[in-house]
Amino acid sequence: MSLRNPGSRPRPGLGPARARKSRRATVAALVGVIALSGCAGAAGLASPGSSPSASSSPAATLSAASPAQLCAASALRARGGRQGENLGAHGDIWFTNLGPRPCILRGIPRIALLRADGSPLAVHRARAPQPFSHTVVLAPGKPRAAWLEVYWSNWCGPPPGPLRLRISLAHGRGTLISTFDGPPDGHYVPVCLAHGQPSTLAVIDAYIPGSAM
Repeated sequence: MSLRNPGSRPRPGLGPARARKSRRATVAALVGVIALSGCAGAAGLASPGSSPSASSSPAATLSAASPAQLCAASALRARGGRQGENLGAHGDIWFTNLGPRPCILRGIPRIALLRADGSPLAVHRARAPQPFSHTVVLAPGKPRAAWLEVYWSNWCGPPPGPLRLRISLAHGRGTLISTFDGPPDGHYVPVCLAHGQPSTLAVIDAYIPGSAM
């Protein structure tokens, strides 16, 4: 199975070169720590809510006068997929606001992998070394108005088959389910880096404005 170099595949909406390098460095650091410490110190279990290193996107930051409210999961549609990167599996999850008014995505969500039958996969939720966090306003009906980057590492079990991603929004705004297969490498699983250590799933960036495409 060939592994993709993160710089070799097209990536939508990454913005400035500095941001691209920072995100690649975050993923590389996550994999490096897992390889050296057998996952135990790869990333502590994440707590819900916003990342302490939160930043904002000037193009999509909410103004104080805006009437928009935080997005409810019931008003969102999420679709995404995964492919190989840095010995793990990189996933991009896109959000569309199905409601009649603009809404805000903010904070680091809690995420979990589910099998096709809805049962959870044995993957620990982890915190990336440098998670990015942005506040993004989703216009109503705009396809792929924002996206979430996740990274899955160290899978030592049998092929799990089709998977879905459960996303619990920060600030108690509900839970929604996204696809997590799809082209070009829809059923790729991470390389086993450390037998006997947990597989981990981390949020790398939440959320990137779709207008950055």
